[in-house]
Order: sequence, then C-alpha cells, then structure tokens
Amino acid sequence: MFAALLVAMFVLTGILMAEVYGRLRDLSTASTDNLQWNIAQLEVELLRLDAQISTTAQQVEAEETTPADAAASLRTRFDIFYSRIATYEHGHLYQPLWQGAENAAILKGLRDYLQSGAVLVDTPDAEFRTHLAELGQLTAAQKKPVRALLLNGVAQFAQTSDEARAALSQTLTRLALSSLLLIAVLMSLALKLLRLLRQGRRVAAENEEVRASLETMVASSLDAILVVNRKGRILEFNGAAETVFGYSRKEVLGKNMAQKIIPQHLRGAHVEGMRRFLATGEKKVIDAGRLRLEAMRKSGEIFPVELSITAAELGRHTVFVSFLRDITHQVQAEADLERARDEARAGEKAKSDLLTVMSHEMRTPLNGILGSLELLKRDPLSERQLRSLRAAKLSGDLLLSHVNDVLDLSRFEGVQEAAANVPFDLPELVEGLMTAQSAPAKARGTALRAQYLTDGLTHVLGDPAALNRCLVNLVGNAVKFT
Repeated sequence: MFAALLVAMFVLTGILMAEVYGRLRDLSTASTDNLQWNIAQLEVELLRLDAQISTTAQQVEAEETTPADAAASLRTRFDIFYSRIATYEHGHLYQPLWQGAENAAILKGLRDYLQSGAVLVDTPDAEFRTHLAELGQLTAAQKKPVRALLLNGVAQFAQTSDEARAALSQTLTRLALSSLLLIAVLMSLALKLLRLLRQGRRVAAENEEVRASLETMVASSLDAILVVNRKGRILEFNGAAETVFGYSRKEVLGKNMAQKIIPQHLRGAHVEGMRRFLATGEKKVIDAGRLRLEAMRKSGEIFPVELSITAAELGRHTVFVSFLRDITHQVQAEADLERARDEARAGEKAKSDLLTVMSHEMRTPLNGILGSLELLKRDPLSERQLRSLRAAKLSGDLLLSHVNDVLDLSRFEGVQEAAANVPFDLPELVEGLMTAQSAPAKARGTALRAQYLTDGLTHVLGDPAALNRCLVNLVGNAVKFT
C-alpha cells in the first residue's frame, strides 16, 4: 500500500512540475504583451491612415503632387490598415477577442468600412480626388469603435494574464502541497520500515524461542520422529524413536534409513518412491496423511506402525519429516474386536436363520392342517367333535399368526439368508400347495386349478422355499378375497 501511494505521489509531483514549467515558459514568452501591443497598433495605423487622407487632400488641393502619386501613397497606407484588420480577424491568438458581442459588432463595422473604403481607394486616379472627403469621413467614424476595441482588448488580455498567473499560483500551491504530502509519505514509510525492522528482530527472537521449543517437543514426543535428507540419511532421531526401534541416536545419525528401519520386502518400493519424487515431484506416501505400514526394529522384528511423512525446506535443501507410532497393541486389539464381532454376527445369523427356516417350514404344514380342518367341518360331526374342531382351528390360526410375526421380524432385521439356487421339482411343489389351499378355497366356493405354460416342465433351478412362500401368499390372498 505504501509503495503504491509513494509511486502515485511521485507521479503527481512530476505532473505538477511539468505543468509549472509549461506555465512559466508561456509567461516568459510575453505573448500577452505582444497581443496588447498589436491591438494598440491597430489604432496607430487608423490614425496614420486618417492623417494620410488629410495630407493627400491638402497636397492634391495645392497641386503639390500628382493625383497618381497621392493615390499610391494613400492606397499603401489603406492596404496596411486592411492587412492589420485581416490579421486580427483570422489569427487564432486573437479569436478570444471577438467572442464578446460588443467586439463582434466592432469587427463587423470595420469589415464594412474596409469594403466601402476599398471601393473608394481603388477608383481611377483621375476620380480619386473626388472621393477623398467621403473616405476621410468614413475613416474618422472608425476612431471611436477602434478605441473601444483597444480598451476591451487590453482589459480582456489583462484578465487572461491574471487568470494565467492565478492558475500558476494554484499549480504552485498544489505542487507545494504534493511535496509536503510526499515528504509525509516518505516519513511514514521510514517509520514503517523502522517498525518493520523492530518487528523483524522481535519475530527472529520469537522464532528462536519456537525453534528451541520445537527441539524440546521433538525430544520429548511420545511418537518416534525421524528427519531424513534427500539421500535417505538420518539427520534427527528423537528419544521415542530410540525406544521404538531399539537404536541409540548415535548409532543411526548419518546412516541410511532404509537399511536401519525399513523391512527388506519394502525397501525396493521405498527407493523407487524416493527416486520418483526427486525426479518428478509426484507424491504417494508424502503428505498422504496417516498410513499403516510395517517397520523393522534393531532386533529384526517386523511390527506395524502408523506413519505420516511430510516434505519441508531446510535452508536450500529438502528434508523429510516422519512421525511414527508403534501400533502393535492397537492392531492386536482391533483383530480381537473384529473376531468377537464376527463370532457375534455368526451366532445371531445362525439364530435368525433357524427362526426363518423353522417359520417357513412350519407355515406350509400349518396351512395344510388348517385346510384339512376346514374340510372336516363339511362332514357330519357331533357337537363335541365340532367344538374340538373349532378349538383346533383357533389354535392353528393363532400358531400361524405367530409364525407370520416371526417371519416379519426376520425381514425387518434384514437377517434373511441369500436366495438359494438349487434344482427342485416344480409340479410337486405346486401340487402340495394346491392340496394345502384346496380346503379354504372350497369353503368359499372357489376352485383351484394349476396350468403350466411350458409342457413337460419338471425340475427347475431356483429357491423352492422362497417360491413356496410367494405362492402361498398369492393363493391365500386370492382365496381370501375371491
């Protein structure tokens, strides 16, 4: 922010200095003074022309000169005045002079005078004498407008000069303010740099304290911490690493990490991964979070570790910081927990399978028993037999309801086994179903008939228990609601 403000102030100061230089150069040329002098010359030329007309009239009257010489002198003076008016009218420096209504009217009068005077001046020499009086009157009539034009021009250009000086004064004021602001910005920048210097020294001291604290934390960390360079040499080996791997710090510093703590079957992958990272920067293990791998103790024992590796810049060199934790007990506890979970799931599944199978196997004969009881009701029975039959029917319905509840519970808990895929006799399964459902169907005046769409169909491949349950539900609902 300070840099941008400083650049802006330098640019602004440069622009203002260029503007001051331009205005001073304009004032040094004294163009305004020249303009005022030229306007004053217009009146001088008009007076000279008027005097020349009077002199020419006297000389012609006294016959002191020839008409041709008198006309030539007068024409020369008239042409000078004519050119002076043309210069004022078309010169761009004089354009502001004609912007006012009064000056524009004076210019128009002078233009009319020049047209009329040119006609009189350009008459033949023999007739020239007769027009001197008229030309003198026209010329004398222009003295007052020219004097007014002179005064207006002097006032206008004086105002222009005042405005130029005021603009220069304002520019100088802005330049002074800009310079003061630039000085203030430079002082603020100097104070900011001083403050940053002090802050840098304080941060350096804090960083030194943090470094010392980190060294203490590394030394006292419960996790093993290793720092390795690009060549795989161990640079740092904390106390926890000594406990985990069995090496002392002096034994491993400067040694190749792969040969000390990486098992033989993983060293090739480690070397290839390091080579790939140093060549292409591709990361697989580095900065991949916590990973579970295997490490090797000094004794040669292979054990599981939880590992996290990150790359860091140490000066101009890249180092790799590894955090390792021995998870032997954790892995054993997880294995015990998974084994207990699997055993519990197996027991629960066996119980659910037993309930499901028993419920399915019980419902089919129950439907047959209930159907047979319905058929017995059609036979002539004694009152005692009817009571026994109704009691048996009620008990059978209750038992069927309990079986259905068990099946529903099995479905809700999602413990049903996967569908079987075995060969079975389809006509035999259908005939058994028809026999079991014929009694309730007859009770409702419904006839059951099985028709196969494929002739000669006997054995098929599928789940007979699931198919039987499906057909029992479909036929039972059809009989019930027909």
